[in-house]
Amino acid sequence: MKYILYPLAIIAVSALSWATLVVQAQPAKDDLTLIVSRDEGYVEFYIQGSADLVLELLGKRPEEITDKNDAVDFASFQNGTWKTADRLIDQLKVHLDGNGDVLEAMSLMLHPKSDLIPFQTPTDGQFAVSICNALSREPVSDLSTLNLFAGYILVPASKSSAIQISFPNANLDKTFLRLITYTQGQFLSSKRLRLNNHATINIPT
Repeated sequence: MKYILYPLAIIAVSALSWATLVVQAQPAKDDLTLIVSRDEGYVEFYIQGSADLVLELLGKRPEEITDKNDAVDFASFQNGTWKTADRLIDQLKVHLDGNGDVLEAMSLMLHPKSDLIPFQTPTDGQFAVSICNALSREPVSDLSTLNLFAGYILVPASKSSAIQISFPNANLDKTFLRLITYTQGQFLSSKRLRLNNHATINIPT
């Protein structure tokens, strides 16, 4: 029995050590993701994150996206979501080449976190804000179980414009944002930023 148990013990220890290494090797989780896609004439912005956290970033209350029963009514999405998306960023400060400017909403979607929607490229962003499940979901009251996806556009703008985004009403505590940038469809950079209250982001060119 010694010769059987001894190898098993080694395997068990090795497996535990390997499991520890795997856990240690996992990258830190990003709380939010912002994809910025520059092109000649316009810039697209796609944001993704837990619905409650995105609201905190934008300095908004849950009532901005919930109904009178404090629930997200997916059926109401079939009437369009761009007005809600515009309202969420009405306190956002955007500077284009040093001058104040305004983002225009394309769409906003909310999906259960169990729906694993890719969000790494501008095309991912376009799909994420276009996939509507308004007729297939029951109302949800717990915003922490939902991911919010929203798309915005800045027009006119050149692919080399200096862009700064400030969140003056952000209510954050050690929140991490993954900033992914593209220029004319080509990947430019991916950076992990730590955000706090009144966060400001400079978009790389």
